[in-house]
Amino acid sequence: MNREIKFRAWYRNRMISWNYLLVDFCSDWFNKGYKLMQYTGLKDCNHREIYESDLVRFYYKGEFVICEIVFHNGCFKLKWNDGYINSHELNSRRYNVVGNIYENNQK
Repeated sequence: MNREIKFRAWYRNRMISWNYLLVDFCSDWFNKGYKLMQYTGLKDCNHREIYESDLVRFYYKGEFVICEIVFHNGCFKLKWNDGYINSHELNSRRYNVVGNIYENNQK
């Protein structure tokens, strides 16, 4: 599977883009407090890129639910409000990114 490898980061109460991270890559950004989020290689129903720690909304068993995207056991999965992590892969066409765990937390 070929996919673009890129990241974004939460740093000092703002989202930092991939381009900025590349410029700052040689510095010691782990010790600066950056919270890295990897791109999943998927886009939601509105063609918005889905990253680790994003919150996605979708229709499930008669109602809309919101789950967090997490990296677990080598792949990206859904984490439900009760802590349960799905065992199957993501179906990004059903999802709508509504925020992330750092800003606009709508869980």
